[in-house]
Amino acid sequence: MTDLYAELDCPREADEAMVKRAYKRRARDTHPDHGGDPKAFARATQARDVLLDPERRRRYDETGQVDGAPVIDETNQKILDLIAGALEAAVQEAAGRDLDLLALMRVRLADARVRVRMQVEQCRQIVARYERFRGRFKVKDGPNRIDLMIAGRVADAERRLAGLAAEVAIGEAALAMLDGYEYECSNSGYPMKSFMALGAGPFAGRGW
Repeated sequence: MTDLYAELDCPREADEAMVKRAYKRRARDTHPDHGGDPKAFARATQARDVLLDPERRRRYDETGQVDGAPVIDETNQKILDLIAGALEAAVQEAAGRDLDLLALMRVRLADARVRVRMQVEQCRQIVARYERFRGRFKVKDGPNRIDLMIAGRVADAERRLAGLAAEVAIGEAALAMLDGYEYECSNSGYPMKSFMALGAGPFAGRGW
């Protein structure tokens, strides 16, 4: 069973601000975009999500589990769900033909990677646009509601970025799992490695 507090290197009595700071430190070390371990990043993101949710944190503190399931299984299940979706799409695309399903699965995951990266860039642009104006609206009296709106837009985009980062980590882990497989086409009798697995194709060498 994974220790969520150990994942973020924070004490069990850590408040919300301490958990956020601990997550930022851990994310810098494990983020796939900076050469980090996708699985470690996924665990850190899960730990943050649980520890920042009072009800989920209480259940975890009492049982050592998240939503009734061991912590380690949640990330693994997401990886398997992603692979299962890619397999289903590959089988449908093959439509009875003797195609390399492993190659089709990797292409499916690569397409998902492109879509996620586009969403990441959109969120970053939103943050950059609103950050330019933070603190520039002055109010004569009362709360600065416009500045609060700007802060809210930035916070929403940053939360979305965190969720997308978790998707990146899960996707990388799914691709890594497929690297351990070969596919044998029935008309050859020999294991057939996907052209994607061999390092060819438009997405070769790129991370999520």
